[in-house]
Amino acid sequence: MKRAVYPELQAWLMDARRKPLILRGARQVGKTWLVRELARERNLALLELNFERDPALAKCFETSDPSRVFGDLALLRDHRAAPADSLLFIDDNWSSHADP
Repeated sequence: MKRAVYPELQAWLMDARRKPLILRGARQVGKTWLVRELARERNLALLELNFERDPALAKCFETSDPSRVFGDLALLRDHRAAPADSLLFIDDNWSSHADP
């Protein structure tokens, strides 16, 4: 079941200068499925975070250094894939746990 936005996600993933992507939309419309499908199709390790389920993960984002964030997350989640072979997905309620 492909979504109309799926080709745009594929193009984003292939862009060497890509920035973080925010998928916004109503609940239960398939945003999480899209990300999981993209990781599966591209054979990427998916590092999926949900601050609603595990608020302690927010501590990893106290720095703005991406390599440190990824390293801290790798330790906490036992994620051994390299950043280039991974897709970091922050699901639901990210903003409610981030500092202003």
